[in-house]
Amino acid sequence: MKSSNRTQQQVAMATLALLIAAVSGGCGSKPSATAPKIEATVVGNGIISGRVLLEGEPPPERELPLDPNCKESCKIHHGEGPRYTRVYVSKDGGLGDVLVTITGIPPQPIPPGTGPLVIDQQGCEYIPYVSACQVGQTIQVKNSDPLLHNVHTLPKVSGNKEVNKSQGANAAPLEFVYHKPEEFLQFKCDVHPWMFAYVNVMEHPFYAVTNEDGTFSIKGLPDGTYQVKFKHRKAGEITQQVEVKDGAGAVEVTLQAKE
Repeated sequence: MKSSNRTQQQVAMATLALLIAAVSGGCGSKPSATAPKIEATVVGNGIISGRVLLEGEPPPERELPLDPNCKESCKIHHGEGPRYTRVYVSKDGGLGDVLVTITGIPPQPIPPGTGPLVIDQQGCEYIPYVSACQVGQTIQVKNSDPLLHNVHTLPKVSGNKEVNKSQGANAAPLEFVYHKPEEFLQFKCDVHPWMFAYVNVMEHPFYAVTNEDGTFSIKGLPDGTYQVKFKHRKAGEITQQVEVKDGAGAVEVTLQAKE
C-alpha cells in the first residue's frame, strides 16, 4: 500500500514539474521573429525604355595581363586576340554597363519565377561585368575555366558580409545572398588581380543595366511619373523624370566621359 502511494506521489510530482516548466517556458520565451512579408505595391504592364549616350572621349582601355593558362582559356571562350579592361563600353554613341533604377519605390518582392543571377568566369574574366539582382536573391558564380579561381566579395554596406572562397575547375557553382541594398558591390579574384565584377543589389525589380549600345528597358510599371537614376562607375550619375502613359515611357540621357 505504501509503495502504491509513493508511486502515485512520484507521478503527481513529475506531472506538476512538467506543468510548471511548460507554463514558465510559455511565459518567459519570446515568439520567434519572422521577417515581415513584403507585398507587391507597384504592379502594372507599362515599360520605360531608353538609351544612355556617352559624350566625350574616354581614356583608352588597358590590355589585360593574361597568363598562359588564361590565354588558352580565353581562346576557348572569346577567340584569338588580346582582351582589354571594361571601364567604358560603348557602341554607336551609346554607353553600356550603366545601372538604371527607379528611385522612391518601396521594397518589393522578388517576382515569381525569378531564378538566380548567374555570373560565369570565362577566360579569366567575369561575365557579365556589371549586373543587378534583388535583396535576398541568389547570386550564383560558375567557373567555366579549366583552372583555379577564388571569388572574393568586398561589400561596403554594413550587414553585407565579405566572403572569400576558392573555386576549382568544374567545381559546383558558389552561391551568395545579400540582404542589404548596395550599388556596385565588388566581386574579385585574388588569383588573377585584373578580374572584377560589380553586382547591384536592389530593393525592387525595377532596374536594368544598359547594353553595349546604351539601350535598356524596365517592365511591370503602372502609369505614372517616375524618377529614373542612371549611374556609371566612371561617368557619374544623373536623374531624369519620366512619365509612363498608356503603358509606355521613353527617355534618353547623356553622361560625360571622365578619366
